[in-house]
Amino acid sequence: MDAPRSRVALVAAARLYLGALRQVLRNPRARDRVGLGPLVVAGHRVALRPPRLSDAPLWREIRLRDKQMIESFWVTSPLSWTERHTDVCWVRECLEMRRAARAGRALPLVIEIDGRFAGQCNLERIDMYSRTAEMGIWLDSHASGRGVATAAGALLLDHAFGALALQRVTAPIRMDNVATARGAERLGFRHEGTMSGFLDVGGRVKDHELWAITSKHAPTGGFARALATQHVVAIPARGRRVGSARRERASFPLPRSRAVLVAVVRYYLRPFRRIHLRHALSRQPGAYSRLRLGPSAVSGAQVVLRPPRLSDAAAWREIRLRDRALIEPFWVTSTQSWAQRHTETIWVRECLLMRRTARAGHALPLVIEIDGQFAGQCNLERIDAHSRTAEMGIWLDSKVTHRGVGAAATTLLLEHAFGALRIHRITAPVGKGNVRAAHLMQRVGMKYEATMVSFLDVGGQRSDHDLWAVTSEHHALQPSASPDNRKQRVSISPRRDLAGGRSEAMT
Repeated sequence: MDAPRSRVALVAAARLYLGALRQVLRNPRARDRVGLGPLVVAGHRVALRPPRLSDAPLWREIRLRDKQMIESFWVTSPLSWTERHTDVCWVRECLEMRRAARAGRALPLVIEIDGRFAGQCNLERIDMYSRTAEMGIWLDSHASGRGVATAAGALLLDHAFGALALQRVTAPIRMDNVATARGAERLGFRHEGTMSGFLDVGGRVKDHELWAITSKHAPTGGFARALATQHVVAIPARGRRVGSARRERASFPLPRSRAVLVAVVRYYLRPFRRIHLRHALSRQPGAYSRLRLGPSAVSGAQVVLRPPRLSDAAAWREIRLRDRALIEPFWVTSTQSWAQRHTETIWVRECLLMRRTARAGHALPLVIEIDGQFAGQCNLERIDAHSRTAEMGIWLDSKVTHRGVGAAATTLLLEHAFGALRIHRITAPVGKGNVRAAHLMQRVGMKYEATMVSFLDVGGQRSDHDLWAVTSEHHALQPSASPDNRKQRVSISPRRDLAGGRSEAMT
């Protein structure tokens, strides 16, 4: 990566990388000490709290006992069910959940019944830009059928729409998981559609239903109070306000085996790796920096996808300012002006953040080049290595939209994702009524699956989006999307914008 060309850009880069050091020096534990509840369900006190290392024995006991009820709905693994439920596995999971909580990407919580571990209730894939998250829950079979899962879900949703200020929470549910679907419906979730080949669970790729709830559909007074009104739960007469967060005392019992100790030590030593600022700014080490997709011939020009560079700042700014009228209506609302969101400093920060997410395996940000000239961006985001899923985004210079560059760039990205990256499913949210975007999705082999209510805040209001998706199997059966000369001006999947948050992409 080329060095910044101004003092302002250099300062921006330094601040970004020194931020990692600040994370090490300060105490970030507040985020992973949230506790919710309690509620009284059938005479038992139900509460949510962060996971502890000492939960390992009960977690393992319940999961092994309930294998027949859980495994068929759990992500497929080459390990046996027993191998996936050791003390070391729990410690690793517990520490990774703690890291995700501190980074703001998740809110992992344990369900307690009368102070005893009884399951987990999590918010995952938290995106504070779009104000969305995904909810997941599993419960000890000995506690099922009492309303415990409903109570836990109510506590979590009250916190999500309250303290976290989220706007939308989703719940992917396997089509034959009738009990969970009924529980989601009881909480107010609405069925939005069916996601084809969503997840490899129980040894097979299965379709899942998309259930979702938005803040505007939350009951007045909160979910827990609504359940109390229905006499499903009772609110303790004495104690804190229902749904409020409390600090939980951290629990760090000494590891009982050498393997567990090694796992803990490795986790806590990771943040202390040295940060080579000069090396980081001067070039991009590894395969990502050498990645080059294409070329693809389009109307006599060569289309290539490559990693972004700091030197792209001028071209990026010039195109974005010129095409403001075409792009801004599909970009997340921001308190900053369009010009303030498109400075050299902003590009440097975005470029370095993209590089960081690429190294971590969370995204694949790429630039579209036409005959060596910067012409837009085409990214994979929200890459999930466990579920092998990702989200696609693209925006393009309006001067080249009529040449079929959008279809060519999208096809290059899909082929790389399904090939080298071994991703199984890629989605692309499209603004409701955006016919041109839907047409492009069809051309590259995607299919409409659902309408996502109140998905993204664009143009000053929360907007519905259509969910388009394609799996690797379906993509292999599709003919290549040959570019044509029809003009394309479409907004497709949301993407991160450093200044204004998540936004719709534009081609």
